[in-house]
Amino acid sequence: MERIVATAPDPATIRLTLAPGDRFEIRDGEIVRTRVRTADPATAVQLALGAPAAVALAPRGIYLFHASGIRLADGGAIALTGASGAGKSTFAAATARAGLACLADDQLPVAFAAAALALPHWPQPKLPAAAHYPQAAPPALPLRALIALALAAPDAALHLEPLPPAAALPLWIGATVAARLFDGARLAAHFDRMTEAARTVPTFRLTIPRDHDRLPAAVAHLARAFDG
Repeated sequence: MERIVATAPDPATIRLTLAPGDRFEIRDGEIVRTRVRTADPATAVQLALGAPAAVALAPRGIYLFHASGIRLADGGAIALTGASGAGKSTFAAATARAGLACLADDQLPVAFAAAALALPHWPQPKLPAAAHYPQAAPPALPLRALIALALAAPDAALHLEPLPPAAALPLWIGATVAARLFDGARLAAHFDRMTEAARTVPTFRLTIPRDHDRLPAAVAHLARAFDG
C-alpha cells in the first residue's frame, strides 16, 4: 500500500514507501535516495517515475498526469485522460494518421505558471524508441485542452462535450498521479492549481464508440475540433 510520511525535524524531507522494500527519500523537490527490491535498473527507474516523481515535482508547480498526450498541428498539446481501459493509449497512437503526433503514452507532466504547459520530454518506457518525442523538439507546449475519453456502445455517436469548471475540476484532480499522497501544503496547492486549470483550460468529454473501425473517424473529429 502506498503511503507518505513527512519526517521531523526536517519537514522538507519526505519518505515514501510504495511497498515493503521500495523506499524513496524526497528532499527539496528531488529524489535524493532510493532503495528498491528489484535488481533491474529499468524497473527501478519505472518505479521512480510514478508516485515518487509526482511528489517531488509538485512543489515546483509541476503535476504528473495519468494521461496520453497529443501534439496538434499548431504546436499545442492535448492531454487525454480517462478510466483504465478507456483507450487513451490506443487513441493517442492513432493520431499520426490525422496529421497529429503522440507526445506521451501514459504519463504527461504539466507545469502551471502563467499558463499550463505540457512537458513532453518525459521518459515513456511503454513507447518504442522511434515513437519518443524528439530530443530537439520544443521542451514545453501550450496545453490547449484536457479531454476525458468515455467509451460508449459500438453504435453510439461521436460527441465532444465542453465541460463547465465544476464538472471539469474532478477530472483534473482525479487524473493527477499520486495526489492522494500529498501532505497538507501540497494538497492545498494542488487543489488551487487544479481549480484554476478547470477554469482556464478548456476541458471536454469525448464520447467514442467501442469500435476500433471507427477510431480513425474519432481522431479526425478531434483534429477538426482543434484545427486553428
